[in-house]
Amino acid sequence: MITRDIWEEIKRLWDVWKKPVIIATYSGCRLKSYATTARGVPVNRSESAPGCLDWPALKTLNLGRAEHVLRRRHFIGGSDANIILSGNFQRIRDLWLEKRGETDPANLADQLPVALGCWTEAFNRQWFEQLTGQSVTNVGDVMTCRVHGWRRASLDGMIGMPRSVWEAKHTSAFAKADEMLERYMPQLQHNMAVTGCPQATLSVIFGNHKFEIFEIAADWLYQIELLAAEKHFWECVQSGEEPASPNWHTRDLP
Repeated sequence: MITRDIWEEIKRLWDVWKKPVIIATYSGCRLKSYATTARGVPVNRSESAPGCLDWPALKTLNLGRAEHVLRRRHFIGGSDANIILSGNFQRIRDLWLEKRGETDPANLADQLPVALGCWTEAFNRQWFEQLTGQSVTNVGDVMTCRVHGWRRASLDGMIGMPRSVWEAKHTSAFAKADEMLERYMPQLQHNMAVTGCPQATLSVIFGNHKFEIFEIAADWLYQIELLAAEKHFWECVQSGEEPASPNWHTRDLP
């Protein structure tokens, strides 16, 4: 026979058994408290850690958004400079078609390296500031060349006095420093030319194990050749004539 005392003890043990156990884990910069019963049954519970900022949502990166793509058709930016001096005729032609509005650009929203590089830019900036003590300003500003209105620079940021263009990259753990400089030299020199800055700083995360900072001086000879290549390309965009495969990229990079 079950007495009242035994019944009360059974109820107490049952309440203990089903009581949620809180396990706190970090996901990005948001602290989520996952509650489970002793049998692992989830209970909905979520809260933000005090003082933490959310990571940017992917939809805020503007990758593949129609209005963002449309704006880029009307000027040449730093990433375009990388393509124009790439020596890859197919990439140059594809860019030419995109600028003329004759084809849709690739949807970068589902390209992991591109999305990851944009998404980690905020971390890159904060890590740089923490290590160097310098503040990155003008984040996201778009500047237009005073002489050629079709040349623009979308800035990851600017630092220092004299002013320096700050550029953030997240690349493979196996990438080499000289390859990084060669790949992004057109973009860096383009942005320096547009902003009038005498130098640029390239802040690079290699995989998840190495962080390096490169300082690059403005090269006016390089910038003259870059301007000639960009001007030829833009004239082709305006006229409809296909751009010839450029040979400016054969110059030795500093």
